[in-house]
Amino acid sequence: MVRVALRANVWPCAGFTALIALYAAFLLSAFAALGADRASTARDLEALGPAFSFILALPERLDTNAGYLAWFGYGQLVAIFAFWGVLAGTFASRGEDERGLTDLWLAAGATRRRVVLSHLAAFAVAAPAGRGVGGAVVPALGAPGGEPISAAAVALQSVGLLAVVLAFFTLGLVAGQLVPTRRGALGIAALALVVLFLLNGFSRQWDALSALRWLSPFAYYDRIQGLGAPFAVGPLIVVVALGASGLLFALAAFEARDVGATLGRRGIPGVPRRMPSDNPLLRSQVLATLYDQRVGLLVWCLAIAWQGFFVTRLADPFLRALAGADPGDASAAQLRTVTGAGHGQPYEGFVGFEWFGTLAGLAVAAYAITQVARWAGDDSEGRLEMLLSAPVSRARIVAERALALGLAVALLVAVGHAAIALGTVVNDATLDAGRMAVASGMLLPVAGVFGGLGAAASAWRPRVTVALLSAFAILSFFIPFAQPVVRGPEWFAHLSIFDLYGTPLSDGFVPWRFWLLSGLGVAGFAVSVVAMRRREVGR
Repeated sequence: MVRVALRANVWPCAGFTALIALYAAFLLSAFAALGADRASTARDLEALGPAFSFILALPERLDTNAGYLAWFGYGQLVAIFAFWGVLAGTFASRGEDERGLTDLWLAAGATRRRVVLSHLAAFAVAAPAGRGVGGAVVPALGAPGGEPISAAAVALQSVGLLAVVLAFFTLGLVAGQLVPTRRGALGIAALALVVLFLLNGFSRQWDALSALRWLSPFAYYDRIQGLGAPFAVGPLIVVVALGASGLLFALAAFEARDVGATLGRRGIPGVPRRMPSDNPLLRSQVLATLYDQRVGLLVWCLAIAWQGFFVTRLADPFLRALAGADPGDASAAQLRTVTGAGHGQPYEGFVGFEWFGTLAGLAVAAYAITQVARWAGDDSEGRLEMLLSAPVSRARIVAERALALGLAVALLVAVGHAAIALGTVVNDATLDAGRMAVASGMLLPVAGVFGGLGAAASAWRPRVTVALLSAFAILSFFIPFAQPVVRGPEWFAHLSIFDLYGTPLSDGFVPWRFWLLSGLGVAGFAVSVVAMRRREVGR
């Protein structure tokens, strides 16, 4: 059973291995490029640390390879890897139920405890393997820079990271016992992850939350360390205990419920209903898709509103740091990059880079990838076959998917636009309303590119689409940051979708960027139509 369960973790493991390797290589190359300016850069970044404390722990030893990597690298990767744990946990607890595999294992004589523990064992092999292979580049890349990083320190930092990932894997197991579908379980577990992450982050800024931060595994991870500070065993034990508690609860709940049911309910929940629903939103496939995601869209809107407002809050400390920086230091060059210096007024450049060019673009790309995952799931779980038997043409299905994606992204963009406008008023700053509308509108074709590429890939190989598209999004995100470090040609930067987006908040509407992004999205959906007509459903 463990060997079979391992197969479900192969692609995610490969993707996260590549993510660690590429991200570590980028950070260490950027640190090596600082040269003699490392000390001054460390002082500037440590001064900016409190402004980032709602996302990252306060930095330590940023003048060293290890401290730089611990803060920028492991500080950000922990939330991404925790989400991997949630994904794997909900698949093991509820995804197996939906696919009928749990019934098969139990019918073959396997006990419920063995089913759960086999999935845990498979993930406990895949996660360290991915982390170990990807992290092996850290000592290798640190040595040529003249400041080697201890392999033991990397291993200790990785132990803390893996403990958090396994704790959130058990959270996914628990969510699967409480909700009848994997989508619902993933939504609840992901929401809990975000709440725990923000609870820990905001507790660094607001003393009123300091007593509650210990409910979050991220608070203990901040103290485990290994790279930037001495390794602490006590917090590691607490994280392991939290994971063990979640595992015991999931085992007890699985023993107490029926297959396909939830804890406290016998049998598959819900009474069969043979009459059509009178909900008018279900009469259109586009509106039905949006209605089905109403809770998820609400969560996305809240998250984007929070991010947009806090970007405006970060502007003042960053711009003050830029004004006081020595123009000859490498740290000043980095500050000019992250503050969008040279693109309009200082506040305009900062919001244009940090929000529209980075966070908002990444958010709409991530949302598009979640929709691609739904489309791939429709293919493998039989919903696409049911729609085609209605009968509905393949071209219409692709068009309705594109329209639903466009409407949802328009809603998210509008929420982000409103949050930036509100934050700008609160901070007593100004932005040009016309260019701000252009910058928001240009996010739609960005989402369209990822949606089109995902639609084409899901019509070709639905099982690997999400992994491939996620890898492309991550690489596309890092290319603009890597371009100054590797000093590549201009066309290298244009390989990034986020680079093609440009800086419309300061430069206004650039037709070629809009038409190129729009053309890529339309081409992707057109390829999807052709590919769907040539491929059997479910293959």
